[in-house]
Amino acid sequence: MSKIKVFFSDSSFEVFHEDKTFNLYEKRVTDWEPVSSYLEVKNTVTLHNPTNRHMAVEFMESLANVEFFEDIETGSVYKVASIVKIVNL
Repeated sequence: MSKIKVFFSDSSFEVFHEDKTFNLYEKRVTDWEPVSSYLEVKNTVTLHNPTNRHMAVEFMESLANVEFFEDIETGSVYKVASIVKIVNL
């Protein structure tokens, strides 16, 4: 089973395996008071390892245009901007 190792700006890292599923969250701006913005699930994706590309590339493409992602298996939520490195294992 293919895996990627994702390094974060606080020096922590996580290993994500193929077939792991994530909720992707984007920020929505609103005119509602007192809330000026909120997070909304944009999409749910599952990591795959296609034969002609690395899984890290698929992961990066999934995270484009979102601010946070949630590991559905553990419930952990990560900020996309805190990722500093992704390595295929």
